[in-house]
Amino acid sequence: MPETATIYIPDISGFTEFITKTEVEHSSRIINQLLEAIIQSMSGDFVVSEVEGDAVLLYKKGNPPTMKEMIEQSTKTFKAFHGVLKENAGSSLCQCNACTGARNLTLKFVLHYGTIAEISVSNFLKASGVDMVIAHRLLKNSVPLNEYILASANYVKHADHSDSDAALRWVDAKDEYPSIGVVEYRFASLSPLKGELAPLREHQGAPL
Repeated sequence: MPETATIYIPDISGFTEFITKTEVEHSSRIINQLLEAIIQSMSGDFVVSEVEGDAVLLYKKGNPPTMKEMIEQSTKTFKAFHGVLKENAGSSLCQCNACTGARNLTLKFVLHYGTIAEISVSNFLKASGVDMVIAHRLLKNSVPLNEYILASANYVKHADHSDSDAALRWVDAKDEYPSIGVVEYRFASLSPLKGELAPLREHQGAPL
């Protein structure tokens, strides 16, 4: 039975170049660590629908979380992600392209609200529907940044954003997609959050 849900996708920026231009053994291990950090940072009732190569697709049924809650969640995940990168940079003596190039990876978030249907595939429970397609399409957008949070107009319309973080500077935008049409959204840069990351611990360890 179709149900309303918040769809949330943390997506790794720079993934394709990183994977195609680095050593597969070390790059795969780093990506695995990053995806695990994303999942472990999640709170609330979000369900993991899929783990893709560069993204985690999550959803939460019912009324949408407030904008403040989603900004706090995105901030937590963003810091956990970059914490892993910093730890790897500080503990690895390896100078391969994967270990040195991982610092160029970062994270963006897509947030959408709509209707989903849960389907069972073997032992896995997945969410499907037009709004899942829209959320995926929003990963390909005209935002001139590589680390940001993007909230669709439908999420903004239904979620309480009266107490959202005033420190984020939101920009209204829209894109048009085949078979879907124009989708309006707003986005805000997450780059300022890097200044809040804990300093790198000074230690050395064995290479990956």
